[in-house]
Amino acid sequence: MKFITILLFLIIIHQAVAQTDTVIVKDVDITVVDSTEIDTTISKVKFLSKAHFKEIFGKEKYPNPKLAFVLSLAVPGAGQLYNKKYWKIPVVYAGLGGLVFAINYNTENYHRFRDSYNARIDNDVETIAEFPELSDAAVLSYRNKFDKRRQQVWLGFFAVWLLNSTEAFIDAHLMKFDVSDDLTLQISPYLDGFEYGIGGVSLGFLF
Repeated sequence: MKFITILLFLIIIHQAVAQTDTVIVKDVDITVVDSTEIDTTISKVKFLSKAHFKEIFGKEKYPNPKLAFVLSLAVPGAGQLYNKKYWKIPVVYAGLGGLVFAINYNTENYHRFRDSYNARIDNDVETIAEFPELSDAAVLSYRNKFDKRRQQVWLGFFAVWLLNSTEAFIDAHLMKFDVSDDLTLQISPYLDGFEYGIGGVSLGFLF
């Protein structure tokens, strides 16, 4: 009787352990990943972290001309900063600053002569017009002159802004060309057909 009791006890323990193992296996979610997918993912991460960002932020050996153009178009001098041509940035802002001064000067004088001319023709005796020493025709002439100059300076301002972007684009392109100082002129005799009494001198550029 004791033997039978022990045998039943062992059978119950065995069943409990088997059930526990089955539950554990069911709860574990095993995913098999192909090694090719892992290599592809790693390659993409390397591409984004090195080549792509280096191209965007200018850490490559040569700058990106398109990026230089866009940067200077958005902020004058930014393309020159990206190309590491720092000395050009003051030149850009000196040109634009001078044009801004000219715009303000011509705009202010245009408004003064415009208001003076309008005051002369409003038929109001209480209105005091500026520049009383000038005739109506002279005031009108000055108004038109400053208005024309103001428009011309505005065109010059946008032209210099665009030129700043174009210069950054071309400069970034030229950095890719290998301009070497080893440009020599070599003189050598031309001996082909010399046995017939024909000779000459050939000039060749060696790069």
